[in-house]
Amino acid sequence: SDSVEYVLPHLENDQPDFIIMDIRLKGTMNGIEGTFKIKKEYPSIDILMFTVYDDSEQVFEALRAGACGYISKNASDLE
Repeated sequence: SDSVEYVLPHLENDQPDFIIMDIRLKGTMNGIEGTFKIKKEYPSIDILMFTVYDDSEQVFEALRAGACGYISKNASDLE
């Protein structure tokens, strides 16, 4: 889905082990806010941020919100 608002009502039934979340999302909540809200209600869900931002401030905020890590969309393939 492309919004946190769409995903939230499905988490209890779907019970995912992890979520890949973008920092910029459609809807009223960005990925950082969504991560904080999801981790507060479902602390066992691991959230990995997938983002174009190499801005350490955005990444730091995502980690503070509860993300377990991040992958840059600009990352090259690892061999």
